Amino acid sequence: MWRRVTWPARWGQHRRAHSSAPATDSTTPPVKGIRRRRTGDLAGCANLLAVVFSAGQYPVHWPDAPRAWLADEEVLDAWVFERGGEVHGHVAICAVGLDKLSALRWRELTGRECSELAGVTRLFVRPRMRGQGIGTVLLDLAVAEIRARGLVPVLDVVSASKDAVRLYEDLGWRRRAAYPWGDEREGLRIYYYEAPPAPAT
Repeated sequence: MWRRVTWPARWGQHRRAHSSAPATDSTTPPVKGIRRRRTGDLAGCANLLAVVFSAGQYPVHWPDAPRAWLADEEVLDAWVFERGGEVHGHVAICAVGLDKLSALRWRELTGRECSELAGVTRLFVRPRMRGQGIGTVLLDLAVAEIRARGLVPVLDVVSASKDAVRLYEDLGWRRRAAYPWGDEREGLRIYYYEAPPAPAT
C-alpha cells in the first residue's frame, strides 16, 4: 500500500547546488517523471539495464533473466524516472538478510535484526542522463520510503561499481564492512553501508 513520503529537505539544497532553478517545496520531488514502477515497465527497465551494463556501470555480472532479477521476490517496491515515454532511471527497496550469511553480517554490523532493515537496490540511470541529480533523487526517495516504513536504510555494493561507491560516500553513507565477493581471481569486494542519520526535523 502506498504511504505518503516526506521528501528530504536536502533535495531542495541539491537542486540549488546543481541548478539555477528555484528550490522546490520539500514535499515535492524536484525531478518530474518519478513514479512507482508498474508491471508494464519491466521490459523498458530491462532494456535500460542493458544500456547501463554495456557502458560498464552496473551490474557487475549480467543476470540470466533481467526482468525476473528486477522483480525478484526480495524487492518490496520500486520506482522509475520516465521522460518522453522512456524509462531513464530506476531504484528499488528490498528485504535484506535472506540467507544465513547475509543475515549474520547485517546483525553484526548494525546491531539490529534484519526485520528492522531494508535495502536500497537496483539503482541505475541512463548514462547520458547522468550528472543531473537523478540518481541522488532516486536514492533519497528510496531512503525516505524505507524510513516511512519504520525501517533503517542499508545497502551493499560491489567494489567494481566505483561511481556508485563514490555517490554513496559523498552523500554520507557509512561503510560498515568489506568482504570478498565472487571469484577470488577478480579481486572484488562487497561493501556494506548504513545510511547517515536522518536530518533533525
